[in-house]
Amino acid sequence: MLESKYDLRGLSNLHAPKRSRLTSRWWIDLCKVGLSDQGDNWFNQNTTWKIGLGEKIKFWEDKWLTIGQLKARYERIYNNSELKDKNIGSFGSWNTDRWEWKFS
Repeated sequence: MLESKYDLRGLSNLHAPKRSRLTSRWWIDLCKVGLSDQGDNWFNQNTTWKIGLGEKIKFWEDKWLTIGQLKARYERIYNNSELKDKNIGSFGSWNTDRWEWKFS
């Protein structure tokens, strides 16, 4: 609901909402809730993602693992990837109760 109402492009934008005439003051304040004086976002650093089917979380760009963004951690692989803007669901799927990666 929040994503459609506030025109977000995936969950990675929760800390930096797209500002338009539709963006409410409430939403802007909510996105700032975790910012410290040093510019760190303690809220984002202390929350985790629920992957689900992997349709909303970007594989390379979002911080969905404890090691941070994969594009920063594995820069050479990212630079050579042809799937830079894909979500996690593009790289695999659930088979019964087990995730199966599909890189081809």
